[in-house]
Amino acid sequence: MAFRHFYFKTSRTFNKKTLLNHHIKPSLLLTNLIVQKRTGTAKPKIKKSSTNVQKNKGFQKKNLKKTASEDAEATLSTSFVKNKELYKPSPVVALEEMLPEVYTEENIGKIYRFPPEILQKIEIFKLPPILEKEFFPLPYPSLAIRQSSIQLIKLIENASQKSSVESRIILCKSALLLQAINYSLCKSWIVIYVPFAIKFVNSSYPYIKNKITNEFVQPTLSSELLKQIKVVNANYLQNITLTRDYKINKYTIKNNSPVIELMDIGIKDNSCAPQVFEIFLEEIGKNV
Repeated sequence: MAFRHFYFKTSRTFNKKTLLNHHIKPSLLLTNLIVQKRTGTAKPKIKKSSTNVQKNKGFQKKNLKKTASEDAEATLSTSFVKNKELYKPSPVVALEEMLPEVYTEENIGKIYRFPPEILQKIEIFKLPPILEKEFFPLPYPSLAIRQSSIQLIKLIENASQKSSVESRIILCKSALLLQAINYSLCKSWIVIYVPFAIKFVNSSYPYIKNKITNEFVQPTLSSELLKQIKVVNANYLQNITLTRDYKINKYTIKNNSPVIELMDIGIKDNSCAPQVFEIFLEEIGKNV
């Protein structure tokens, strides 16, 4: 057995004060390194394959995942036993449909669901993003009847008896507007709902300049609106006919033809859609 001594020197200079304050033990300056000779033949080291190591690591990870999931299940089961009342399934809420007769003073504050057949028509026009987020966690879209809802319905009923020039309203609340649309569809009125009016002016649809009127028109947007209006109001538009003949580019449509035939021209041919849409609004105004 052999001994070797290693001495460590430091470049730090010590004065009397530092030597008094810092007492350095000799054992810290002297380090013994013991070297012992081994006898016998050394066994060759066998390197383990990386594949086996990776497999073992993966196996350990799987076991860790299993134990973590088992622990989570155990905690859930114990918490469920302790707090059974908190883990009961949510009760099934049965709401009445929002029909025209529910808009009364007695029903203020009550919540009603949209009728399924009316909701399908509203979804064709699409819902505003704000209401779509609010309706997402609900089993079915529903709104509360408020005092403003009843006032709006009274205005709509009065407007149905006279020209719209005297009863044009600007609404600032999308929920209130949606209740008015629901009421109008339940009453079998023709509804044109535009939930995203910003798309008319933000260049999200292509536009071209009309050489005759020097106005910019949006053929794709007009065609899309005609299609939505036709699908939603198909049952009511079948009985409306044109009051005169019309010549639209290469198409000719005669007097007393169903207004739906006029709409089909604009739906199939985008170039005619802006003109068809203007004629459609004019004919609807005459038949109301």
